[in-house]
Amino acid sequence: FAQEKPYLGAEIRTIETFQYGKFAVRMKPSEASGMIYSFFTFYDEPDFATKWNEIDLEILGRYTNEVQFNAIVGNHQMFEKRCVLSFNPHEDFHTYAFTWTPKYIAWSVDGFEVYRQNGEHVAKMNSLQKLMMNVWPSSSVAWAGKIDPSKLPLEVAYDYVKYYAYQPTSTDTFKLKWTDDFNQLDVSRWQLATHTFDTNECVFTAENAVVEEGFLKLKLTKPMDEEEETISLPAQFLESATCISNASKKYAMYIPVKVQFYAPMSRVYFKP
Repeated sequence: FAQEKPYLGAEIRTIETFQYGKFAVRMKPSEASGMIYSFFTFYDEPDFATKWNEIDLEILGRYTNEVQFNAIVGNHQMFEKRCVLSFNPHEDFHTYAFTWTPKYIAWSVDGFEVYRQNGEHVAKMNSLQKLMMNVWPSSSVAWAGKIDPSKLPLEVAYDYVKYYAYQPTSTDTFKLKWTDDFNQLDVSRWQLATHTFDTNECVFTAENAVVEEGFLKLKLTKPMDEEEETISLPAQFLESATCISNASKKYAMYIPVKVQFYAPMSRVYFKP
């Protein structure tokens, strides 16, 4: 990795891409300052930096009565909105959704629309996007609050995700196309991410995205036991490390590396 990150997080994204539709999730995040829990769509192509398309629904661990919405277009032009809730989103599961059409983007909570955008930027939200979810600690204290390591490990649980296809009519209708209840991880639908980005204080790892008891759980953890820091490592113990082609659709942003050691090792150590 380009720089060391102190935590391990998780991100999952669809293989399929979408243009317009309704996206719904039933989720329950953990309360912890500095943490971001998300449900969003994103234009995942190399030129995204100048042709940005992203629709966000984010719950911040620092707030006990809030959800945040955002639409990002072009050269990272943002249209943010903070919405006060009548409940603590960290105490129970609630349903959050957004609808995306050529004319408007609308967000809802527990079946009730709470915010809508229909400005000029909506027309620019027209690229194919993947549906994504993640948990990550932000380095932006002003936005997310100071990271509280004492809360780790923590997780966000997703009960289900639903996708409704957009049917343009005089009243705009949406037809349910699929529901994922997370009885298992459907690798024909989802990819597990292994990357990071600026302001993100974790690296996404596939091991932190698991299906347990009918829930998808994305976890945030510390990378290694501190006792391993005291173990002396040989000055040189790798013979070679070579990048090989990625033929797997299971992981996104994944670069396999073939590593050959000089001698057998009883334990494997890794550092960014």
